Amino acid sequence: MPAFLWTQKEDIGPSPRYGHAMCYDTARQRTLLFGGANDAPLGDSWAWTGQNWTQVADTGPAARFDHGMCFDSARNVAWLFGGRTSAALTRDTWSWNGEYWTQVEDSGPSARDGHGMTFDQGRSRIVLFGGNSAEMMRDTWEWDGESWTQVEDAGPPPRTNHGMAYDLVRQRTLLFGGEDENGVTFSDTWEWDGNAWTQIEDIGPPACTRPALVSTDAQLVLFGGLNSRVPNPPPTLFDDSWAFTNGQWTQRQDMGPAGRWGHAASFDAQRRTIVMFGGLTSLMINGPQDLRGDTWEHVETEASPVNPPPEGSQPSVTSLGLDPTTVPMGQPVLAYVSLDEPAPDGTALQLYWAPEGAIDASDPSNIQLVDPGMVQPLTQFAFPPGDVQFVAQFTAPPLNETIGIIATTDGMTWQIALLTIT
Repeated sequence: MPAFLWTQKEDIGPSPRYGHAMCYDTARQRTLLFGGANDAPLGDSWAWTGQNWTQVADTGPAARFDHGMCFDSARNVAWLFGGRTSAALTRDTWSWNGEYWTQVEDSGPSARDGHGMTFDQGRSRIVLFGGNSAEMMRDTWEWDGESWTQVEDAGPPPRTNHGMAYDLVRQRTLLFGGEDENGVTFSDTWEWDGNAWTQIEDIGPPACTRPALVSTDAQLVLFGGLNSRVPNPPPTLFDDSWAFTNGQWTQRQDMGPAGRWGHAASFDAQRRTIVMFGGLTSLMINGPQDLRGDTWEHVETEASPVNPPPEGSQPSVTSLGLDPTTVPMGQPVLAYVSLDEPAPDGTALQLYWAPEGAIDASDPSNIQLVDPGMVQPLTQFAFPPGDVQFVAQFTAPPLNETIGIIATTDGMTWQIALLTIT
């Protein structure tokens, strides 16, 4: 099965947690994280730039977890609804404009947690489904920026803690999995087209609850989750990724994060990178060791039918230097890159890695790639427009060998430098 490489990033930022929500702010080009819980609900807001986390607010919605949040690119605000505080379930709606939170509504869907919530980019509507209220819910609501409207009360069976995201390619809201009132998990896949729900696929990921489902501009990716909330037999934590493309699921072989549930992920559209944070690595919180505060990224390597690369030729990489050239796994490395001409707007610097067996380093001044099939994606950066030189920071993959780091902007010409990971 195709490899799916995750890279661990910054480990200084939000405290370890689960039940938080994340979305990508396309207007300000950063990932927003709000809330979650450790031994108590949290109410902090953080922004991830691709290099570091910054706390951007400590006032706004009451501390909560298992809420819904998504970014509205038509109105350039993030919307947050519901969740569970230390006292009760909530039904308040908040907006984030990049500087502060504002409560905009306290009516609409009933108070709940564990619901799915995503932005339908084709219709400029927020779509919300299900969750846990006084009972398990199966209602569908939409938010137009002014008010909530219930648009459906049929479709998927009642559930909570499902994955939900808007498929940019098919222009449908996709829903997968979740659990019923008895903790029994689902493995069904549904689509919402704005008028009705349709079950579209029953062959794919195993039944699970509390996965992370995120839409890139090429496919949808599901990671992790828990196969059951029933303690007997002991549940299984998933540590694999599944890609949904052209109406079908495909399992991917992961290299990266440990199995987890209650984590969150979003897609950084500017860098074409999935960002994932936190979660739980056991059924219950037995101690701090069970909560994660790690940040992982996966660079999207599938071609985007939604946002194709800019027309015209791209500049070529003429030199690549690394500092240091020997480093422990998981530690930062600087890549010094030069181009043959100033970068036009939209130029992407793509970094890959290849094992030593895939390259010919007999001439250190002219390292050659001899087996392209062994190349793995590492990360991607936006090259500053007008510049011919750029310093990019990446994290050494979780390996213990000498590898080749490959830099390219056009996918046809590249430079390779050796990195020894200890």
